[in-house]
Amino acid sequence: MTTFGQPPAEPASPQTIILDIQEKDSRIEATLHSEETLLIRVGGNPTTGYSWQIAGNSDPTILSSQGEIDFEPGKQGLLGAPGTFLIRILGIREGQATLELTYRRPWEKDKPALRTVSIDIHVLKSAE
Repeated sequence: MTTFGQPPAEPASPQTIILDIQEKDSRIEATLHSEETLLIRVGGNPTTGYSWQIAGNSDPTILSSQGEIDFEPGKQGLLGAPGTFLIRILGIREGQATLELTYRRPWEKDKPALRTVSIDIHVLKSAE
């Protein structure tokens, strides 16, 4: 809580918006404010050789990927079990951009992706 005339005790941290992509999803929409992070969670299994990749970003001045795509294992103790890929996207400024994700084996560049998801992301002015 901020009291008038006093600075906050610690700097405000950007908010994270979570977007869970389901197996049936191929085109979805998301909304966030500039300086917020969109955490995209999508299932997969890297032991099959497949991984999620950012195949396209229609406007890098609006959206920016943050760090590497992480993998969170599913059922603990089960080798080769599927889990969740975590993709972090920062809203930079107000506008609209489309992010395209593909689920493919990196070495199979001539084959179509096993799965593609397009996310239309609307970035609004900062919530301040």
